[in-house]
Amino acid sequence: MNNQKLNILHGVSSLNLGGAERLAIDICHLQNKEGTSSSIYSLGTENDALVSEAKKLNISVTHATGNSRWYKYNQFIKLVKSNNITILHFHSPALMKFLLPVFWLLPKETKIIYTRHGAAPYATKIWKLIHQLIKPFVKHITFVSNDARDVFHKNHNWPLSSSTVIKNGIIVPPKSKIKKTADNVLRLGSIGRMDPIKGQKYLLQALAEMTTEQQCKFELHFFGHGSEFEKLNTYALQHLESMKIVFHGIVKDRNQIYSKIDIQVVCSKMEGLSLAIMEAMANSIPTVATNVGGNPELINHKTTGMLFEYADTKTLSSILIELYNNRHLLYSIEENAYNFIAIDYSLNVTLDKYNKIYSTNS
Repeated sequence: MNNQKLNILHGVSSLNLGGAERLAIDICHLQNKEGTSSSIYSLGTENDALVSEAKKLNISVTHATGNSRWYKYNQFIKLVKSNNITILHFHSPALMKFLLPVFWLLPKETKIIYTRHGAAPYATKIWKLIHQLIKPFVKHITFVSNDARDVFHKNHNWPLSSSTVIKNGIIVPPKSKIKKTADNVLRLGSIGRMDPIKGQKYLLQALAEMTTEQQCKFELHFFGHGSEFEKLNTYALQHLESMKIVFHGIVKDRNQIYSKIDIQVVCSKMEGLSLAIMEAMANSIPTVATNVGGNPELINHKTTGMLFEYADTKTLSSILIELYNNRHLLYSIEENAYNFIAIDYSLNVTLDKYNKIYSTNS
């Protein structure tokens, strides 16, 4: 495949707000800028939150349409063949599961790359079977963190020789564009879908454990939506009536998100290599995060961020108060976080590593 022109189709389960979806769009955009034909295939709909962002970047998006599963299968195979797709880069286990029945119909020269963005084990019997069935068709599987790779190999009989850790990369903005933290109040941000695994309730509980005087030193801004919204909103109304808490819903413009917060708080039970953390760091915004998954790969405690154990609301509360009172530490973390991401997590570095896998014959 070394001398063959690459036509890459990135597959996602939807284009709703999420790290895997953001990365697929960013990589697609960069590949197209560099002259590689790159597009997106989605099981979602035209109404998904990030569709307009993809179109703004002139990225071609094909949605699975029709009521029949077999109609969608036929549509997908035609898409691959008519566009001479050489690389199918899937970013979603759900999409792999959906398309498994038609993998054998793909052209032999089409290479499948499978990227696991999270650290979820997918260890049920059905998922173990699915991963065994897709194994003959997948040329290479990549992981965004060492932890995610270790969890996967612990649960699935997959050859180590065809798996690689390729850490997520982001577009790092010029430092001159980054704003400074306010002095009188710290604006906390929670970014991502409202789901039990994301643990946003522990952020609210940590704030509720503060005194009213301490609570007034913070604002809280939620970006995203999901099944936990009603519970989070109700808890905030009942226990944090003295605080300014804003539920912004889904915000597609990342600049709008990061301009509204001074500290990001991540309370997840598990994470891969979080793009939300990386983007915050690239905007000189410190992140306070759970000590799980890929988070410690990004956050060196009190150097590039702050870590606490999952569901430990007492420690989280103490960390937030410490950052409010110790601005020297806060500003030091801002500086270190930006430099760390700018040096080690550029999207160009990530893309170079994917290009090597795309082009290898193994």
